[in-house]
Amino acid sequence: MMMCPADGDDDDVTNKLNIMKGRRRLLVALCTTTSATAAALTSPTRPFSANAADLSLSERMRAPKSLVKPVVVGARPKMTAFPDWLEGTWQVQANFDGYAFPNQKLFDMQTLLRDRDVPGFTKASLCWLADVGLSPASYQARFTRDDKSGNVYEDRNFNIVSLLDGYLDASNDKSVVEEMEYSPTDNVNRATLRLRSGVVGSVERIELFTNSREYEQGNNDDFYAAESFRQVNLGYSAQGYGRSAVTNYDYTCVWNYTQQQDDANTASGSLVVAAYLQSNDAERFTARAGSSVPQVSNLLQASTAPCVVYQTSFKMTKMDRLN
Repeated sequence: MMMCPADGDDDDVTNKLNIMKGRRRLLVALCTTTSATAAALTSPTRPFSANAADLSLSERMRAPKSLVKPVVVGARPKMTAFPDWLEGTWQVQANFDGYAFPNQKLFDMQTLLRDRDVPGFTKASLCWLADVGLSPASYQARFTRDDKSGNVYEDRNFNIVSLLDGYLDASNDKSVVEEMEYSPTDNVNRATLRLRSGVVGSVERIELFTNSREYEQGNNDDFYAAESFRQVNLGYSAQGYGRSAVTNYDYTCVWNYTQQQDDANTASGSLVVAAYLQSNDAERFTARAGSSVPQVSNLLQASTAPCVVYQTSFKMTKMDRLN
């Protein structure tokens, strides 16, 4: 679990755990939340005042305010090599733990909560958590060994399709994804998904770009992996036939995987998703309630600080064990 403590930056935060049993209930809460009652996940963590650069990945996962948007520079990120014990296909059941607004002093909450372009506020705006608040969600995850390098990698073609089916189509009679284009040998940092018409409103295609990756081997069998994404949703605009709608979403996912020491075929873990505003739009969210004047001095921070953070926890069982 995570926490939004009452430190010097966010002393008006009510430390209240919000566990939502469905998307509708979550969105009602988001739309009626004020800055004084905004949700916070509660559990001990390191103070948010610490410099993010000084924190390990596992520490940042427990301190959502430190999950700032990475600056994209240098070489393209390479694939993450996962622990050998993750190799195989797993049945996963995920439960939504809650959400937090870790930077309420920075953003005007009334403006933020009314904006449908915040990642997670609409379906399929986060590929890895496509229906925020749905709990439980069931899907499969697969990790395969590369014959050439001997490393274990995520099977992204399989995993994204399974995730979207698990979150967006509980019947699983027909896949949500009609076609997916992803080739780790050609470009490990881009995936294209074409969705079945009508499954997610007007969204027909998703372009998913990876901007950064990092990982950390924790104590014993704990493993942490992070990936920063730019997701572009494309569809038809409500403004008229033939006009396209394009929406950009930026967010970072941090996963933790822990193998059960008494059973190699079971594991547990969690996913934290830190969502960001678009840089060219962040300024208007800094105008305080009752004022139309943005706080220009906060523009850089507003475009890189997480505006909302979500968390799920999950249990994993190897499919071989289930057969």
